[in-house]
Amino acid sequence: SQLSGRYPTINNLRFAYRINEKVCLRREEINAAFSNAAQLIAFALGLCPSSLITSTIQIIPIHPCAKILVNLPEGQSVHNLGFDTADQTANSNHVPSRSITLLLVLLSQVSAHILTETDQIASGAISQPPYPMTGFSIDGVDLTKLADSNKMAW
Repeated sequence: SQLSGRYPTINNLRFAYRINEKVCLRREEINAAFSNAAQLIAFALGLCPSSLITSTIQIIPIHPCAKILVNLPEGQSVHNLGFDTADQTANSNHVPSRSITLLLVLLSQVSAHILTETDQIASGAISQPPYPMTGFSIDGVDLTKLADSNKMAW
């Protein structure tokens, strides 16, 4: 449970969307975990054929706060994967759900490419992801329908 501090990890950093003072999970660790995940996804996208990498969504794996850029005909938007330390007015205790949804879109592209372009799954050389995912859901939970305030669902 989140109260006891059990989280998935990346490079021994707890991968979480919100601060949890009860287990000393702070902004710095969340930022570092998202930055590591962004680096991994950016690297994996670089290995994929250019048809997967679109100019619509780009991940920028910078520290202390990784970013996702969305380029649409209506304009460009920037989404933080973590807490922007330069923005002193932000007092949120969680990563915005829109940012996590965009990260899932990129992750699902990489996962779909690996699953469809390799036959190593059939031979057992690589395993399936731990949870089924699409561009907008993971393990059957539609992230586009979750509000930032829905702590239990997150």
